[in-house]
Amino acid sequence: GAARKFWIENTATDVVGRALTVAAGGTVAGTSVSDVVGGQLILQSGLGTGTGDSSIAFQTGTTLTTGMTLQTMSTKMTILGNGNVGIGTSNPLYKLSVDSANASNVEGFRVTQSDTTNDKRAMTIVQNADNYALKIDHYAANATAGTADAVNITVDSTVTNQTALGILASNTSLSTSKITNNAVQTSGAVLAAVGLSTTRSANVINAENYGTAAAFKSFVYNTSGEGIVVDNSKDANSNTINSTTTAIEIISANTSGSVFKIANTAAQTSNELALLWNSNASSTAVGLKIINEGTGDNLQVVNGGSTKASISSTGNIRVTDAVHNISSFNNARLRLQSTGSTIDRNVADTNPVLIVQQVNAS
Repeated sequence: GAARKFWIENTATDVVGRALTVAAGGTVAGTSVSDVVGGQLILQSGLGTGTGDSSIAFQTGTTLTTGMTLQTMSTKMTILGNGNVGIGTSNPLYKLSVDSANASNVEGFRVTQSDTTNDKRAMTIVQNADNYALKIDHYAANATAGTADAVNITVDSTVTNQTALGILASNTSLSTSKITNNAVQTSGAVLAAVGLSTTRSANVINAENYGTAAAFKSFVYNTSGEGIVVDNSKDANSNTINSTTTAIEIISANTSGSVFKIANTAAQTSNELALLWNSNASSTAVGLKIINEGTGDNLQVVNGGSTKASISSTGNIRVTDAVHNISSFNNARLRLQSTGSTIDRNVADTNPVLIVQQVNAS
């Protein structure tokens, strides 16, 4: 037969429409039986055959701006025959699909926990399968830079003792937190930690390690580019400043290993293993300063497993092997012997072996 419609007649012009309530039957107060169940409300679509879909659609009049224009009816929520629920879409592809494409400045999905007296989560996601517990696909390709974050976690300014993002894992092999960018990024950073307050005294990043592995490790999979760059020459607006802070500070309570170590496993043929460069020609600062409050050497030069030269904590310079510099010292060499040090020439040469020249006549 023809489709049927169960409805309430419209009212007259400028008169509020009549309400319609569909309710299941309820019980009444009793004296002998506890926990009596009320009647179920069942909304049922018709049966189809095969892949034919039968759905339930919830429609309302679409709100307009202030005026007397009659609203149009449209579907706001749909339940398909496969159980998928769509809000803002009539063709949900997932168990719950929320589409706010036509809503201006309205969040697509929001969960609010208003109970301030109990320690309850606003939302819990449980994933028992070997896949993502939460996946966020961000397609705001034309958004203004910095205005459309894929994930934005904001803690109210009145809440001062809460962690914005806490990750608790029992991982034994894979990364607990991982950020991957597969684009050819030319500016910005894959990970940026910014402390905006100019009066803050807390660290921006803390790496706390209670194990035996490195607290921080940087891999560079390229033939160029720095592993770590510390730049304190700019302010928050990228303006050049004269900083008075220490760029890198290492504090250690080490008793045996190295506090600072640079190791190059490649056969380096040019440049330096370590370079201290003061690029400002007007600078009068010391290039390298070693403060040693202990009794060990200030500096040791080791090659082939043996110490070749050292500077003691008292400033004495020790050279434990012959030093050759043919081009600068007229084929002369400094040779250490048990009876003392001598300067001799390892080839026949009539030039002086050692010249002492007083530059300042005074």
